[in-house]
Amino acid sequence: MADGGSGGAVPPVEHHDVVHDALVAQGAPARPSVRCTPVGYQVGLPRGGVEGHGVNRIVGNPNAHVEVAPSATVGSIRRTYGGRAGRMGAGRGKDQAQVSLLLDDQLCFDLYAASRAMTQRYRPLLDELGLTYPQYLVMLVLWERGTMSMKDIGGALHLDYGTLSPLVKRLEAANLVRRERRPDDERSVQVSLTAQGTDLERRARSVPCAIGAAAALSAQEVQQARRILRRLTANLSAS
Repeated sequence: MADGGSGGAVPPVEHHDVVHDALVAQGAPARPSVRCTPVGYQVGLPRGGVEGHGVNRIVGNPNAHVEVAPSATVGSIRRTYGGRAGRMGAGRGKDQAQVSLLLDDQLCFDLYAASRAMTQRYRPLLDELGLTYPQYLVMLVLWERGTMSMKDIGGALHLDYGTLSPLVKRLEAANLVRRERRPDDERSVQVSLTAQGTDLERRARSVPCAIGAAAALSAQEVQQARRILRRLTANLSAS
């Protein structure tokens, strides 16, 4: 989408007229340019914006609604939505030129930074329990489900055997879990909690509360983030 003028083909999309009519109703003097994005349509006014008539909606379906400040310019809209949302999914055919390699435009970096920040918040809390974060995940699944096979633990945590085995060995050395081969299937190794591992659950109950306070998200925001992240994981795993 060019910064100047209102040129460029407008894609024949269902909600285009709704967006356009809304802008015209606000007094916009020229037809805005519109570009499809995964969250809807990126709508831009002519160069410099129109005082008092900034873009106020990006609509991709009847439920999508993104607020943009009045007097927003095409450039600011592209920086805010054309990068983190609008450019996602571009990259095939004529859209290739619109793909950004700016660091702030990469969703993967946002996930990486959030993951690092989350892990750093966990570290002092888990140090008090004598656990690393991966070990904590193993203990969580055992506290929830009881005795499990190595295969099932790996499936629950998305870990392969080579990664999981050293974690469980260290937990066993700390007398938190025990490993045993199933009598009816010597190839299957089961992991169960020791008395010390069971007792540790009580001390660990303060951890989620501390992390929740640090994250400062509402229950609704947490649920929304969880849905999006699980969908993202499923999509990436499938491809």
